[in-house]
Amino acid sequence: MPYAVIGVTCGNTSRRGQPPRYGLWEEYVAALAGAGATVLLIPPGPEAAVEALDRVDGLMLPGGADVDPSLYHEAPHPKLEETDLPRDRTEARLVREAVRRRLPVLGICRGPQLINAALGGTLYQDLREQGATKAQHKFPKSWGLDHLGHRREVRRGSRLREIVKKGSVQVNSRPHQAIRDLAPGLVATATSPDGIIEAVETEDGAVVAVQCHPESLTAHAWARRLFADLVRTAAANRG
Repeated sequence: MPYAVIGVTCGNTSRRGQPPRYGLWEEYVAALAGAGATVLLIPPGPEAAVEALDRVDGLMLPGGADVDPSLYHEAPHPKLEETDLPRDRTEARLVREAVRRRLPVLGICRGPQLINAALGGTLYQDLREQGATKAQHKFPKSWGLDHLGHRREVRRGSRLREIVKKGSVQVNSRPHQAIRDLAPGLVATATSPDGIIEAVETEDGAVVAVQCHPESLTAHAWARRLFADLVRTAAANRG
């Protein structure tokens, strides 16, 4: 099994009246560890882009709060949910530096949204309220984190299709935000039946990002392949 150190960002999970703290779902770490990775957590901070990337072989951006619309120069929509601007700013710096270095990156859920905003794209702050779709994309957590909400069509010839080895997969779905205007240098590689962008990658394939939560779907081989590919690519990058 290949070995690599994967940096994983985390954000603020404090509640009112509690001391500041950072958090990350264990499923992300378990999925990466199962693929042979050692995980290095990267909290928000002004030096994260340089100091953290000097110590890792690859990067993963997990799910979490809504992306702050200030990253793509828009005012907040009334349906905007909780944001974490320090995390957004740190991840944006990490993404731009990782792209410059051609470092392997996997984005999950808010990952493709953050990557798109960091590279010059925009987002729907709320899919249904802004008229992007009438379909349901945010399914209740009470239905199970592995609930397969809809099908995703994967673009032929994409790096994502090469990884998952399928032209179509059933995925879980939790977001109410998604990519609107695609950033320069990104390619849409999967869509939902209503045309919402479900995955993106850079033209060189170093960055791959999916809107679903594969860490909750590791019973499926295609989901495990996403983490295995990140670790394998990062291990090769490690030299």
